[in-house]
Amino acid sequence: MALLFVIVIILFIGFLIYILTDWGYIPPIFVDSIKNIFEKKEAQKEYIPKLIMLDLNGRPVKVFPLTNEINKIGRGLNNSIILSNNFVSREHAMIKFSRNGLLIADLGSRNGTFLNGVRLRKGIFATLNQGDIVKLGNVNLKIDFQKVSNLEIKDKKIEKETPKPQPVITPKGFLNLTKTSLRINRKIGEGGMAEVYEAKVLFENREGAIALKVLKRALHGEADIKERFEREIKINSILDHPYIVKYLGFGVFNSQINGFPKLNGLLCFAMELIRSNTLRYYIKSLNIKQSIAIVIMLSEALSYAHKKGIIHRDIKPDNIFLLKDGKIKVSDFGIAKIKDFASTISLGMAILGTPAYMSPELAMGLDDIDERSDIYSMGVIFYEMVTKRKPFEGNFMTLIYKHANEKPVNPIEINSNIPQKLNDIIMKMLEKDKNRRFQSTDEIRKELLNIFREV
Repeated sequence: MALLFVIVIILFIGFLIYILTDWGYIPPIFVDSIKNIFEKKEAQKEYIPKLIMLDLNGRPVKVFPLTNEINKIGRGLNNSIILSNNFVSREHAMIKFSRNGLLIADLGSRNGTFLNGVRLRKGIFATLNQGDIVKLGNVNLKIDFQKVSNLEIKDKKIEKETPKPQPVITPKGFLNLTKTSLRINRKIGEGGMAEVYEAKVLFENREGAIALKVLKRALHGEADIKERFEREIKINSILDHPYIVKYLGFGVFNSQINGFPKLNGLLCFAMELIRSNTLRYYIKSLNIKQSIAIVIMLSEALSYAHKKGIIHRDIKPDNIFLLKDGKIKVSDFGIAKIKDFASTISLGMAILGTPAYMSPELAMGLDDIDERSDIYSMGVIFYEMVTKRKPFEGNFMTLIYKHANEKPVNPIEINSNIPQKLNDIIMKMLEKDKNRRFQSTDEIRKELLNIFREV
C-alpha cells in the first residue's frame, strides 16, 4: 500500500512539472542547467581532445584522439593508445575524463610520466590543460582540445617559446679578438660545431700561443647553433679554476688584421693552448692511486663549476687533459647547461653527451639534469681507470639502454686489488637513482682523500 502511495506521488509530481513547463513556470536555472549539459555534450562531440605526438623539433607527426572515458597508453597491445617505443612501458599512463576535466596519472612506468617537465607520482591524477606537454619515456605529446584532423596535422604549427639569449660580454682584462692581432699556425681539431686552430697572439706587448675555437661557416647562419656557441663562450668566461682550461677572450675574426680570409667574420673565442694528451691516452696505464688523484682533481674542478651553476653534461676522458706535472685540465663546455637559467637552450629529445659515459637521466632524455649527472659520468671514468674496461659496452642504443636500466659488475670483481671502500664509492657514483648517488663532488673528494692515504 505504501509503495502504491509513493508511485502515485511521483506520477503527480511528474504531471505537475509537465503542466508548469508548458505554462512557462519552471525556474530558468533548471532550464539553463539542462541546456548547458546538452551544449557540453555537443561540444565534446565536435572537439574530441587529442594527444599530438611531436618530433625532435617540436613538430606534430601523429594524432591520437582520446575517444574513451579511460585511455590507457603504453607499448602493450592491450592499450587504447599504443606507442611503439622502447622507453615507454607496456602500461605507462592513463588519461581519463572526470567532472574536473581531463586527468592523467602514471601507472608505475619505468621511465616516468612527466607533465610540463614535472614527474607524476604513480596513481596520483593531475589535471590536463590545453597545450600541456606530456612526456612518456622519451616521447613528447601535446594536449589539444581543439578540432584537429589527421589531414590538418601536417600544416598545424606548434608555437614554441623562443629563448632570449643573454648578451655575451668580454670581462675586463680579456682579449677582444675582433681587434687583437693573431697569426694562425695550423688547425689542431674539429667538432660538430666548430674548428680549433693553434695561433699566436700579440697582446699588451706579450706574444703567446693560444687555441682558437671558431664557429664553422656552414653553421654561422643557424640561429640555434650560434646561440649554443655564444652560450659556450659565456660559460667559459665565468670559469677560472686551475683544473679547467682557461678562457682568454672572444670576438669576430678580422682577416684585415690577421689575414687568413677563410675565417673572416666568424665568431670565435680563445683558450689556453694545452700541448698534453687527454686522459684517453693514459687511461689503461694508470694505477689505483693515480686514478684516485685524478678523480680528486676532477671533483675539485666540477665542484667549482657546479657552484657557479654550470653542469658539464659531457664528462669523458677525451675532455680531460693530463699535464706533464700530473695535474688535469677539464675542457669542452660545448653542451654544458647553466642551471636555473631560463634562456638555456633546450635540445628537446636529442641525446646529449657521449653514450659510453652518459648518466641514466641523460640516456632517458630527461630535462631535469643537475650536478649528479656529472657525478655518474665521473663514476664511469673512475670505473674504467681501475678496471681497464668500461662498465658497459655495445652500440649506441645498447649503451643508452644499459646506462638507464642495468647495474654494472662490481669493479672489485674485475680487479681484486681495488679496496672494498673504493669499490663502494664507485658503485655509489653509478647509482641509477640520482637521489642514491653522492649529492655533490665535495662528498666524493672527502671520501677519496681518506682512502688516498691508505692505498
